[in-house]
Amino acid sequence: MAEKTSMSLQRQVYLVLGAVVLLSALLGAFTSRGWLLIPVLIGIGLLNAARTGTCRVMALLSRLPFNTPDSGNIS
Repeated sequence: MAEKTSMSLQRQVYLVLGAVVLLSALLGAFTSRGWLLIPVLIGIGLLNAARTGTCRVMALLSRLPFNTPDSGNIS
């Protein structure tokens, strides 16, 4: 039986932020330009994460049930 491999927390952050930036950029291009504020805010957040070494998105994702250290333990 193949062992289930989980996605690393860093890759989850890339996936979430990339999807949000892409979606909001598309919405900004085809609906209201106000959607373009979201990629700007994400960029500011990424610059702050690089400066401080802490990422709020990673902190939020790490609290999800499938990212807890005991996820996968049945006992």
